[in-house]
Amino acid sequence: MNNIEPVLTAPQVSSIAIKHDASFEQLINISEKVNWRLDDVITLNSVFDFSKNMLPQAFFPLDGFSFLDSSEKLIYNHILSYSYLNIFELSEEFIIGMALELAQDEFHSDREAGRALSRFCDEELKHQEMFTRARCLLQSNYQTPLQVLDNYKDISDFILSHSKPATLLLTIHLELITQAHYLDGVKDNQGIDPLFCYILKQHWIEECQHIKIDILEFNRLVAEMEQAQVESIFEEYSQMIIAFVHTLSAQAALNVTDLQAETNQNLSAENKIMLVRFTHSAYCNGLLKYGFKHPHFMRILSDIYSDSTIKLNALNREVDYQIDKLN
Repeated sequence: MNNIEPVLTAPQVSSIAIKHDASFEQLINISEKVNWRLDDVITLNSVFDFSKNMLPQAFFPLDGFSFLDSSEKLIYNHILSYSYLNIFELSEEFIIGMALELAQDEFHSDREAGRALSRFCDEELKHQEMFTRARCLLQSNYQTPLQVLDNYKDISDFILSHSKPATLLLTIHLELITQAHYLDGVKDNQGIDPLFCYILKQHWIEECQHIKIDILEFNRLVAEMEQAQVESIFEEYSQMIIAFVHTLSAQAALNVTDLQAETNQNLSAENKIMLVRFTHSAYCNGLLKYGFKHPHFMRILSDIYSDSTIKLNALNREVDYQIDKLN
């Protein structure tokens, strides 16, 4: 039905140094050095340049949609950028809950781990507030109230109902994606709004430490498990990935509805279906399938699964099946 596909390629990353043997003390020291204040990132006078894209065009390449003119494509980029921030804000809700549980686990046995996880929570709360402020700035340019999924607690409760190792694996996936998006698509992109780029940079700076904390905790928990329990981690992770596919489908439908409302354009049924499918595929490719190909994620899985490539390929096919079924 739609032969236009997002063009995010697999990251050619060797620049994100994920050290399995990093210590919590080292990570605390780095966190203290790179720490930034929210009011120094988004001030009362901060503004976006709405003549520019917020996210790189490669994230949501709209050139093939001839029924949208250049101004409509720019508006849609802003709408998608708004929901992109919300997806990470929503994800951080369960990540904060997970980190709080892990900090409580570690508090008496390893104070340095407890301190690192406590800083982790504080920084993630700061990131949520930063994304909320950024979304408010984006909304200020539009009359249509931009719609995003706001069932943070429901999604967080669902994710946290799974085992801690599985939740950590999903978190590692998402945090690697955050870093890869910044390094591969945002960092050197001169065509996007500079403030939006700066916001993603500040997020990336602190997430670089979070991923290392997650891997330390993941390794600690996996070391205590029997092989049958280790196998169940990927099964749970897969269930959560498929749940995300369905969640992102709902978000894509809201995005297209907002575009029609903001531009006063009543898309034909065929064009609407095409744009919803494209948007959903772009989300899934960029946030889910992109992670399956990430070299660090593949290495983490290969450390514990001899058939990790088979597992990822099967999950990749299931994601494609679910996208087709939902669209």
